[in-house]
Amino acid sequence: MFPLSTLQSSGVDRDLTVAERIARVASMSVSPQKYVGYISDSVTFVAMGTDSEGQPAQGAKFTWESSNEDKLTIDEAGRATLLGPGLVRVTARAGAIEKTASGARWRPSKTLAG
Repeated sequence: MFPLSTLQSSGVDRDLTVAERIARVASMSVSPQKYVGYISDSVTFVAMGTDSEGQPAQGAKFTWESSNEDKLTIDEAGRATLLGPGLVRVTARAGAIEKTASGARWRPSKTLAG
């Protein structure tokens, strides 16, 4: 179990509940940061969140977004499917915090890649 932070509310200190701690993602990382694949390939992106004390934000919920859904779709679990060639950015969000993978580049086909 991880230590609970203290929250000052109306001048009264109290321990944060687990639910409040989960909701407090202060920073996050996304992997892979770069991915090169072929059309119809799939890859799972993973987001990790930490709270303001640097502790894992256990149970944090992330949403995912593709910068171009004609080239890449991504589901609520971070599983992306490549639909077309080009550069696509993948963004994960937890509340107001977001992190974008620097890029995913797709090759047109395995036969053209040499």
